[in-house]
Amino acid sequence: AELAVVPAEAGQLDTENGTLTLPDGIAVDLPAAAGSIAICRPGRFACFVLQGFGFTAITVDPSVSESVDLIVVRSAHDDWNPLWPYLSDPEFLFFLSLSIGSIIFFARKGKTVGSEPREYSINLVDYLLTLIATRNPGFMQKMGDRETRKYSQQLEAIEIERPIFISGLARSGTTILLERLSTAKGMATHRYRDFPFIMTPIRWNKFLRFFGTKQTPSERPHQDKIKITRDSPDAFEEPIWQHFFPYLHGDSKSHVLSAQTSNEEFETFYDDHLKKILFLRDGSRYLSKGNYNLSRIEYIARLYPDAVFIVPIRHPFTHVDSLVRQHQLFVDYSEIDPKIPNYLRAVGHYEFGPQRLPIRVTDEGASAIDSAWGQGNEALGYAVQWREIYAYVADLLLKDRELAQRIHLVRFEDLCRDPHTAFENILEFTELGNALDAAELAEGIEPSGNRVNMSSDLQAQCWEVVQDVATQFGYAQQPDELMRFSGRPISRRT
Repeated sequence: AELAVVPAEAGQLDTENGTLTLPDGIAVDLPAAAGSIAICRPGRFACFVLQGFGFTAITVDPSVSESVDLIVVRSAHDDWNPLWPYLSDPEFLFFLSLSIGSIIFFARKGKTVGSEPREYSINLVDYLLTLIATRNPGFMQKMGDRETRKYSQQLEAIEIERPIFISGLARSGTTILLERLSTAKGMATHRYRDFPFIMTPIRWNKFLRFFGTKQTPSERPHQDKIKITRDSPDAFEEPIWQHFFPYLHGDSKSHVLSAQTSNEEFETFYDDHLKKILFLRDGSRYLSKGNYNLSRIEYIARLYPDAVFIVPIRHPFTHVDSLVRQHQLFVDYSEIDPKIPNYLRAVGHYEFGPQRLPIRVTDEGASAIDSAWGQGNEALGYAVQWREIYAYVADLLLKDRELAQRIHLVRFEDLCRDPHTAFENILEFTELGNALDAAELAEGIEPSGNRVNMSSDLQAQCWEVVQDVATQFGYAQQPDELMRFSGRPISRRT
């Protein structure tokens, strides 16, 4: 097909050389197979939506052209696309697509969670919305900034005071702590409904109000008896973190963010985002659950000097055993529904499943984890991950006394065995004693068993890896032989 410019007056096309000259005089080389092109002015939705559906996109440096933000090119064989002639009103198309998708999504009823792997899959409409929201994080960041400007007056009046960050290695009890503490008056958390347009939470939640329907709680895919609805609290910060810090789930740099870390663009956006959650939930204190925030405690503590951190920990044997089972469960899910790994990446979950990646605290530790998993020794790999994470926490508690006062460790076993006392201590630490009752929070929490599905030889192998750190937190080699724990490591590891 012959090249055509849309709109025609936007630039001059040289078909012989395959270049497009923009109104600013900048020449842009086009792909050889270009069928037609669209010139995107700054702020237009259409090109970003098309880019999300796989069209070729050429970004234009804002320092050389202020009139053109992006050029979207489609190849000649895509000329059948019926949407192309109607791009004169891209905002309409964008929100129309979301409206139709949301109507189908919320109107549709069916199982998404069950006791068998085949019963869990990602809803297609939900998956497509996730792709739109996450394939173009730069665009969504711009949308988030626009939202901030629109609600600037309301957000400026909000103060982020004494935020609470719950963070521990997955399967340590973070979800139950989040669910119980989120019931406090004035507590603001992320909810399932905030995803996938996490960077524009105000507009997205207002949009969802048009499609509000009652939802019956159902067990989440982890098969851990925790029932959820779209209004349940959960962890949804990670898409923001992985956008501004792309290496946080990579294999080339440490995932630890220290007090010396600086990213002004992120810090401004993140601060505004927390205010938006407080605004949406009409809250006075922000409550976060983020497993990966464990390696960012120093950085977050610097950003919010009055923030406090709740760090759950679990006996390495039962913890590793739970992680191994979860990994296999999500591998099974993914064999039935190939969309699941991509969906988990978008949410920012790499703890288990085919997309699994180690948390890189040290290069040596990450290499050992990859090696163990590569050899099929799932338990050993998770044992090394356990040691890496909690050795880092132990060092934090010992090297920085001031920061240590802002970290409260909760052993999973203590929470299950005596939940009333555990919650009393948490409420005192977080200063939520007047807002919540420990007895009510403890209701329904039962003692956990110490059964471990690992052979004696594998237990010995894992204990050799974790022993120096596990004993600092009061753990013995046998899960039912728990030493008294004072609340901080016994001694610096060697």
